[in-house]
Amino acid sequence: MLDISNIPVSDASLYSGLSTNATSHSAFDQLREQYDRACPEHSYKTRIFSMDPLMVYLENYITAPEREYLVNIAESMYVASEVAAPSSEERIRALDVAERSSQTACFYDDPVVHCIQERSAYFQGNLPVERVENLQVVKYTVGDHFQHHWDWWEGTDNPRISSFFAYLACDSGEIGSGGQCEGGATHFPDFWHHFPSGWCDVIDCSADSELGGVAFKPVAGNAIYWSNVYPNSTYHEGTLHAGMPVKKGRKIGLNIWTHRDDFQPPEFVDAAD
Repeated sequence: MLDISNIPVSDASLYSGLSTNATSHSAFDQLREQYDRACPEHSYKTRIFSMDPLMVYLENYITAPEREYLVNIAESMYVASEVAAPSSEERIRALDVAERSSQTACFYDDPVVHCIQERSAYFQGNLPVERVENLQVVKYTVGDHFQHHWDWWEGTDNPRISSFFAYLACDSGEIGSGGQCEGGATHFPDFWHHFPSGWCDVIDCSADSELGGVAFKPVAGNAIYWSNVYPNSTYHEGTLHAGMPVKKGRKIGLNIWTHRDDFQPPEFVDAAD
């Protein structure tokens, strides 16, 4: 059962161990040490967006110190994004930038990341954290996108049963500029409902939007959660979604996927084979 209540705990402990005079690297070291000792308490707000498929909007899911940490550490780790697929034939298609163009950084054995994994497992009824896949930071600059796709595919032994997409940054990409990105919404085309105006702070309600469905704005710190499967474990085609092209600046997001069983990295066959 999902924990969909607001969590009445403080974020103050996230900042208490950091020196205001520390350099960014020493501050990040302090954050790692703090999270390595114990995952800090954290408060975020939940809003149920849909029951079919189950979708929950999470405000302040990733804290400001966590966002700064992930954005900065990922910068030296990026490689061209691929489309996950279980076969060598599909692996070749994975390199097609017409389908997906962005950069991805995968995190392993990081205490800050582990605490976010624990948070995500707890949100889903305290599932074992071993079911949460290694987290991926993805960076989209002008023109980058990810065409409509599902986070699941037929024939896998250990499917992704749920997804979170969290927003780490939506800015100009220039230090100190304070600008905002444009574009980069997360689009679900199969929603044809009228949404209350109270949602317009996080979804595109503009009359001139030609997307149809629903498009979530990239609001830093917030996240979308959705279940990829029905209660009977069959896949839900209503979770089709896309990362729309960034028109200005950059969007940086965080993929958090949970599997039915403990996650083991897949073994891909090299495309040259």
